[in-house]
Amino acid sequence: MRESIVNVENSGNFVSKLTETEMKKLPEIDEQKLGANPYLNQLVIECTKRIDPEAFVADEDGTMLPASSVIEKTKPLKLYRPDGSKSAAMNLSAGALRMFVYIQYTLKYGLDYIMVTPEQYTKIATRNVYKKAIDELHRYGYIQPSVQRYVFWINPSLMFAGNRIRKWPNKVVVKNTWSPDKKTEQEEFENDQK
Repeated sequence: MRESIVNVENSGNFVSKLTETEMKKLPEIDEQKLGANPYLNQLVIECTKRIDPEAFVADEDGTMLPASSVIEKTKPLKLYRPDGSKSAAMNLSAGALRMFVYIQYTLKYGLDYIMVTPEQYTKIATRNVYKKAIDELHRYGYIQPSVQRYVFWINPSLMFAGNRIRKWPNKVVVKNTWSPDKKTEQEEFENDQK
């Protein structure tokens, strides 16, 4: 990730930033009082069950069965959150932020580039916004022009539609090893939010 994405200056932000003291004053969220997520009523997660004929697991009776995994059918987009990325994104202009969202919904699975022509984008925005938005996303390290017209490299440190580990195995650096006695994923997420 380019340094500029982390160090974006506040450009007339009308929302005041909460100080650390003010953040501590915010009330705790009582999940018991929240009730059920209303979007769960219509949620259907279509999946494919993949059976691995070479791996086996024991059921509750000790019978060895082929291992399986469930794979979601809906195409995902992963939005990564390196340090400073939230404030950097919130300091983008409205046009650049709209282009960023457009790119996220348009990315094809497994590709680290995208074609965005002015004609495609003008269906939802004006042409001069296209150029300004592309220039701003490039300036702050979200995208990089390629040698082909209207084709841009996306910054996979910030977003990718696919599996980065499979796409770039030589970029993988193992920093932690998980074992059942370590913190849960939820505890690690909560610590990251502090």
